[in-house]
Amino acid sequence: MSDSKVYLPSSEFAKHAQIQDLSAYHDLQERAANDPAKFWAELASRELTWFEPFHQPLDWQPPFKAVMEGLGLDSAMIMDFHGDGHPSDLGAIRPRELEEYYRACRAQSGKKFLLIPAEEANVILGGHWALVFPKPVYWYMDRKPDQPFESAEAKYGKLYRVHTPAEVWRMVTAEGGYVYQTHPRTKGSTGYPDKIRETDYFRDARFLGTGWKEMPSDLSSPRLGERAFKILDDMNNWGLHKRTIGEVDVFQLDTNHELYAHMNVNYLRLAELPDFDHYGRLLDALAKGDGFISTGEIVLPRATIAPGRGDSIHVETEIDYTFPLRLGEIVWGDGKETHRQTIDLQSTHEFGHSGFAWDADAPGWTWARLAVWDVAGDGAFTNPTWREAPKVSSSAAGGLEATVPSRRAF
Repeated sequence: MSDSKVYLPSSEFAKHAQIQDLSAYHDLQERAANDPAKFWAELASRELTWFEPFHQPLDWQPPFKAVMEGLGLDSAMIMDFHGDGHPSDLGAIRPRELEEYYRACRAQSGKKFLLIPAEEANVILGGHWALVFPKPVYWYMDRKPDQPFESAEAKYGKLYRVHTPAEVWRMVTAEGGYVYQTHPRTKGSTGYPDKIRETDYFRDARFLGTGWKEMPSDLSSPRLGERAFKILDDMNNWGLHKRTIGEVDVFQLDTNHELYAHMNVNYLRLAELPDFDHYGRLLDALAKGDGFISTGEIVLPRATIAPGRGDSIHVETEIDYTFPLRLGEIVWGDGKETHRQTIDLQSTHEFGHSGFAWDADAPGWTWARLAVWDVAGDGAFTNPTWREAPKVSSSAAGGLEATVPSRRAF
């Protein structure tokens, strides 16, 4: 049952109440939302008797934050905030939940850790897909026939209501957002992004590509995540300039849970960790592929892929590793098929640092990427480098900026 009618008490009853009308209630609600610690501290001081006055109100943080900081991460992009929420709501609930979500991410962000709000929207475009904006944006996942695509709200500012793929992409473009297909070709993304490969929005530069997980864990293979690599290579052989983004399902997480064993991390090269008001800088670095993805045991402080002599690919890299390495591989495509050259690295020892320069004969290559795997199956890899520079679409222009070499885990 749902009833939005407001039933007001009698004036005689209201005059004896601590909160005597809706205006006073909304004022109380706004003060609590704007500065929760101050609000509850004042209320506790006024309404409770203390044998000894408190000096610090509760400084709460979500359990997963300490776990991620303990792993050495300095930023995380979360997206399933509406698991217990109301993503399909078309009334007052949806923007209020978004506001609370953005406020919570800001509160948990600081100089050493950044929490970026995103959503796995999973509507309209096809399959499961993630959406992130460089700033808080308010939007509904559908609209009624008589509602506008865009409106101005006194509390939230610009508010979008989307109903078609074209409207979703109009919003993404207007607000400088980025999208990628989560867990491609499996679960809720079975058949995707193949089914949308010819759409304008998938071919747009703001549709970054697909997610990468360590699944399936095939112990007969020297590498992890074969499925995700297959779709990454396919997309680039389609003639598109797409990337993969490391993702992991953690859901409810605290210090009693094991995370390292199935965690992967996006390392990005940034001069410093941006604050919450400028986390778009980190998203731009992610969109450029300015870094590498790792399961944690191998890192690539430096990796360059460039045309060599003739039709060859020249790779230079530095590698830090925990376990002895097993192999390096240069993977490339010619627009039709994917090829690879493997380099035996089994002469390395544990806890090492090595530099390498490799060349691969690659007739007709259009893109190439580097991957390194150790004896335990752990790895690190770059996103594709294209022989010809990507053409930046009009919707993606103006948002990217240069970065300097410095590692940031994301």
